[in-house]
Amino acid sequence: MNNLATRNILKWIFTFLIAMILIGCSSENNDNNFLNSSLNGEQSKEESIENNDNVENLVDLNQEKIKKLEQIEKKKEAEKAKKEKEKKEAEKAEEEKQKREAEKAEEEKKKKEAEKAKTEKKKKEAEKTKTEKQKKGVEKAKKEKKKEEASSKEKAPSKPKPKSNNSFANRVIDLTNAERKKAGLNPLKKHQQLMKSAQAYSVDMYERGVMDHNGSKKYGDFPGVINAYVSSYRSIAENIAQGHPTPEAVVTGWMNSPGHRGNILNPNFTHIGVGYVSPEHYWTQHFLAE
Repeated sequence: MNNLATRNILKWIFTFLIAMILIGCSSENNDNNFLNSSLNGEQSKEESIENNDNVENLVDLNQEKIKKLEQIEKKKEAEKAKKEKEKKEAEKAEEEKQKREAEKAEEEKKKKEAEKAKTEKKKKEAEKTKTEKQKKGVEKAKKEKKKEEASSKEKAPSKPKPKSNNSFANRVIDLTNAERKKAGLNPLKKHQQLMKSAQAYSVDMYERGVMDHNGSKKYGDFPGVINAYVSSYRSIAENIAQGHPTPEAVVTGWMNSPGHRGNILNPNFTHIGVGYVSPEHYWTQHFLAE
């Protein structure tokens, strides 16, 4: 049961009670009039009629008030319903507004992300192009360098073939043993495999254009060349030189160098081999102790 129905019932009850009270009063007056009917017969009838008219007027008046109250309630209900409707419409409009704003924000976000992705893609492509360009430039430079080196190599005059000199090699052995004799040492014996290793290393230094105990592409570092020709020994040593034109000059140079002199006058060595090539005068001495 709604509030309006409850109010109507209460109004009707209130009206009924008022009517009953008035009717009771009217009945009481009628009884009094009956007792005094002999004196006031006509007056009683008039009062009764008048009371009945008052009740009817009061009922009519209450009905009009009730109608007005009902109209006021209906008006309030209508205004309330109108406000509720307006509220719902406003809420719906706000929701739609927020939805549109959210969709717009989402579209702008997607647009920014797309622009960012596009920018990053262009950047990566530019970096890739730059890297490829640099790579091509490096490769081109390498090719040009190789081409220049090849061209220079072709244009550069080739070295003359190295020439050996057995008499120079034997003369170095004699001079070496003379120095050992001065020091009271036994002479060194000529060793054929050491002669081969010493000659091979003089040729190797000449071809490389470097005087060094290490760095040979063919034999590696010392004692690689001796190991290539001699299978067993107790100890070995090597003297090298470059630029001395004669056996006397190279032996003198070695004797003036403490390290080389130590190898020549080492009492433990028993065998020797000597190598020589011209025109740049590369010398090699190999010593061995069996």
